[in-house]
Order: sequence, then C-alpha cells, then structure tokens
Amino acid sequence: MITFEQARQVVATSSSVIRFFGPGYTVADYGWENTDVFVIAVAGANGPIFDAPDLLVDKRTGELQEIFGMLGRDPAPDLVPIGDVPD
Repeated sequence: MITFEQARQVVATSSSVIRFFGPGYTVADYGWENTDVFVIAVAGANGPIFDAPDLLVDKRTGELQEIFGMLGRDPAPDLVPIGDVPD
C-alpha cells in the first residue's frame, strides 16, 4: 500500500498531468480517499481548472488514472476527506 504523500508524488511527476495543467501547477496537501484509491487535488498556476480530470491513484499499485467528464459526481464510491479540505 502506498501513502497519501506517495500518491501526491505520483501526480506531481506524471508527464500527462504536467502536460494538462502546464507549468506552475500545484498538488494540494489534501484530497479524498476510500479503501482502494486516493483522489488528488491539483490547481493550475491561476487557481482551480474547470473540466480537469479527476486524478485517482490506486493504493495498491500506485497507478494513476485520469477520469474526465465526472461533472461534479464522485469519481469513486465512499470517498472521505484526507488532509485539510477547504469548504
């Protein structure tokens, strides 16, 4: 099992995330989790980006999955906050 910090590092070093968000993006120190995945929050250099993919990191393998088109729906079931999630 990987840790939340390791999942954040997976997102921070992903070439596809870097291409999508561009230079200056930040990986938040909060997110959401369930028993299988971490959902990692990312902001662009100018703040949140709408229509961005949800970034899920598998807790067992560390594999990153980018899910597009959720439109406000949870990308995974039974998510709970991890870290200091803003309101």
